[in-house]
Amino acid sequence: MKTVILAGGEGTRLRPLTSNTPKPMMPIANKPMLEHIVNLLASHGFDDIVVTVAFLANQIRDYFGDGSDFGVTMRYATEDSPLGTAGSVRNAIDAAAPASRCALTNAVRSRSVSTSPEMTRKVSSSSSDALRTDPAVPSGVSSVA
Repeated sequence: MKTVILAGGEGTRLRPLTSNTPKPMMPIANKPMLEHIVNLLASHGFDDIVVTVAFLANQIRDYFGDGSDFGVTMRYATEDSPLGTAGSVRNAIDAAAPASRCALTNAVRSRSVSTSPEMTRKVSSSSSDALRTDPAVPSGVSSVA
């Protein structure tokens, strides 16, 4: 299943820690936050990932490459200038094509996102025509048409 991870923010509230490192690459337990998310998604069958990148994007691309070392396929939707959350989502949807459905999450979560089989079925069977958050889907994951 396709997944979009929003990872383009500058992390200004974490300065000076994020002056030379994108926020998704900040380490937790000796791994970048984004790696924890990629591993969690991969363990639940989300194996086709588009990552939106902007600030210090090459650090993310260089670390993850095509995703094969993490058991996924990774592509990148690059923002040459900041698009904001909605613009980033639109840019990522274009990069995720031709998927009819995909999951959407942020690159930085303060808690684990549950990706139970029930959530996977709910995201993949959504009939919405736009970005939405469903009460039956855990916090942090939304379905995108």
